[in-house]
Amino acid sequence: MCVNMKTNIEKSLEKLGLKVEYMNVQKYALDDDFFTMHYEIYDSSEYWWEDIEVDFDLWFHNECPDIPTSAEISEEILELADIEYKTDMIDKKFKDLPEDVKIDLNDWYSYLEFDDFVNASEIQEMLDIYEEHFDELEILAYWVIYFEPKGKFDEDIAHQCGLFPFRYTGNPRRDIDLLALGGCGMDLSPRLDTYQAIVSGTLPSNSKAFSDPKYFEYVSTKPLEYVLDCCKLPEPVYDITAVPE
Repeated sequence: MCVNMKTNIEKSLEKLGLKVEYMNVQKYALDDDFFTMHYEIYDSSEYWWEDIEVDFDLWFHNECPDIPTSAEISEEILELADIEYKTDMIDKKFKDLPEDVKIDLNDWYSYLEFDDFVNASEIQEMLDIYEEHFDELEILAYWVIYFEPKGKFDEDIAHQCGLFPFRYTGNPRRDIDLLALGGCGMDLSPRLDTYQAIVSGTLPSNSKAFSDPKYFEYVSTKPLEYVLDCCKLPEPVYDITAVPE
C-alpha cells in the first residue's frame, strides 16, 4: 500500500474520532469459485473412455507448433514441392498408418528438402508425436481430478497454459468441458491459475502468485507479471475496520 495513501486515510479517520484497527488493500480481482472439481469421471464405468472427446488437431498443433498444418501451406510452396513423388514414398513407407496421419506427413514434408525428407530421425520425431497422440488416456491418468472452469472454455489457451482440455459426454444431463493437469508429483495449480487469469481476469486468493511468486513462475507457462496484469483492478479496493479512539 502506498504510504501516503495509508497516512491520508488515518488522518481522515482521526478527524472523525476513529482509528484504524485493520486495513488491507486489494489490487487484483479475485475469484475462489472459478473451478468445479470432478472426482467422479475417471474409471466411472467399464467403458468410460468412450465418453471422452479431444480436439487432437489443436493438441497436435500446440505440441509441435513448428510443423505446419495443411491450411498454412501456400500454393507457391505446393508448386515447388514434388508432392506426388513424396506422397508415393509415404504411402509405401508408412502403408499401415491411418490416412489422416499420412495427410499430415504429406503436409509436413512438403516444406522439407529431399535430404531432410529421408532423414530417419525427423521421421521418427513425427511418429513419436503421433504415438502419444493416440494414447490420450495416459495424459488423463496422471491426475484423475479434473477441473471445470465457469464461463468461457478456451481450449487453445488451455494448451498454452500446459493443461489438457477435453469434453466428457457421459453425464446424462449435459456435456462437461474439463481441464486435466496432465502431470503429477508437484503442485501444478499455477497452470490452472494462469488459465483463470487469462480467461476471466481473476485469480484465487490462495494463488501461489501471491504466496510464492518464484514457484508460480517456475510452474506457470506465462511470466508472473503478465498473469498479474490480467487481473489488476483499475483502482485498488481498501478494506478498513475502524474503531473509536
